[in-house]
Amino acid sequence: MFVMSKLVINIAGLGTVGQGVIKILESKFADTIKINKIHARTKNKQREININNYSWADDINDIATDCDCVVELIGGTDSAYNLAKAALSAGKHFVTANKAMIAEHGVQLAALAEANNAILAFEASVAGGIPIIKAVRECLVGNNISQISGILNGTCNYILTEIERTGADFADILKDAQDKGYAEADPTFDIEGIDASHKLAILTALAFGVKPSLTTLTTYGITNITYKDIQYAAELGYKIRLLGVTSKNDNLVSQAVYPCLVPVSHPLAAINGADNAVTVVAEPLGPTTYIGAGAGQGPTASAVVADIIDIAQERGSDAFGIPEDKLVDGSFANFADTSHNYYIRLTTADETGVLANITNVLQANSISVEEILQPKADGNAEVVIITSKVNEVIMQDTITKLNNMDTILADVQIIRLV
Repeated sequence: MFVMSKLVINIAGLGTVGQGVIKILESKFADTIKINKIHARTKNKQREININNYSWADDINDIATDCDCVVELIGGTDSAYNLAKAALSAGKHFVTANKAMIAEHGVQLAALAEANNAILAFEASVAGGIPIIKAVRECLVGNNISQISGILNGTCNYILTEIERTGADFADILKDAQDKGYAEADPTFDIEGIDASHKLAILTALAFGVKPSLTTLTTYGITNITYKDIQYAAELGYKIRLLGVTSKNDNLVSQAVYPCLVPVSHPLAAINGADNAVTVVAEPLGPTTYIGAGAGQGPTASAVVADIIDIAQERGSDAFGIPEDKLVDGSFANFADTSHNYYIRLTTADETGVLANITNVLQANSISVEEILQPKADGNAEVVIITSKVNEVIMQDTITKLNNMDTILADVQIIRLV
């Protein structure tokens, strides 16, 4: 295998992942990779690495000079994007774990990379240590992908599985996740599905040759999921997971992130804790599932180093699997036009005729009931229904009508089935 004499890299960002990258390179690739300059917001702080082994760049712009490859691990979009443009414009290869930047600016950066004979690599931006980008872009190149569905955010998966395990409230489990480092002090990007949406937009581009598009991606988070929903789902043979789902049918691409009832027989139902998993449905291969740690120093650093070594060994490919000018804007489905089976939970007055009134509303909108639970409850009653496949607009209209009934005592809960 041909290896370059020595790849010279500069690294911006010395947080958990940046330090992990340096530790791997120092221990395994000192003869192949030379770390030249490093940069972080703060120089004098306790770290797991000896920064005195490398030149310190006070100005992040200096990271784009005197190297073959820039590694960006600072996060955010503005500074990272400016660094990426400077590096690629100068013909430097660029490795990043920055999913927001790739989702928002990946097309422009891919064009810059191609124009300057450089490589743009971002394996670590999706699903941590799982090599899902390489799998979709390279290993499955002989297949036609029809759908990708994945658990793309370890924080949400940890919260849902801990609620299931302990029966604790969402807020208590979120605090536990923050204490353990799974969730940020401001967890909004995670629990509202935004982080997963960035990752899904990248997978959609890779799978279907379209430009990443966040404006056409519908996103729901997990903040309204309760232990009660998880219990009822289990009784019906499902687990609740936050999934990113992208598919293509008759050249129309659908992409959305939302909590789902996943059949217990599905591989994604078995994924617990902070792990990630992605199922790809392709022809002629069939479905394959990729499972592993989705965050943390080791998994993310592993993916970053894999990109660096690919560049050192002169293995490279178009960022999204095809030349940038072949990426198309894509025809995206409106989420309102999609159809799903639904889980509906209703809190009702415990009186005669309530169930009949509920089913009358459903029947008026041509919604049939596939399964129903009427669990015993103290005081108020509850009804849990799994519906037939229903158009999103029709279901939202139905929920509005149900919420307007005097005998419905709390907002109706709905969760889509995968």
